[in-house]
Amino acid sequence: MKELSLMERFADPELILGLSGAEMAQGALTTTLMGMCITFVVLALLLGLIALLTKIMAGAGVKPEPAAAGDENAVDDSVLIAVITAAIAEYEGENAVRSELFIRRIDRTAGIVPAWGTAGNREAIASRKM
Repeated sequence: MKELSLMERFADPELILGLSGAEMAQGALTTTLMGMCITFVVLALLLGLIALLTKIMAGAGVKPEPAAAGDENAVDDSVLIAVITAAIAEYEGENAVRSELFIRRIDRTAGIVPAWGTAGNREAIASRKM
């Protein structure tokens, strides 16, 4: 009769009952190490695949030509002013049209979180107070 290896006996529910404590511990350790090795290899392959796809995507991207420094900021600010003016006019309704609302300058404040984000955080915290 063919002698079964420890892992073959460990895999069979009927034969596992006949194993000694040391054999069961050895089989459990072997199974654990095999599982950890397989997991490590799969994670390493995923890391390599992600790195490869990152390089492919970075190489395929078309970068626009940079505009003149002064023109880029002027366009961004004018669009920003137009959007903020439209939002205020929408909020004010007909009163904004009669008041001849003009936004001449927008100053950015320093900080990681924008002012509206800070205000939202404070409002959320205040709504949870009992």
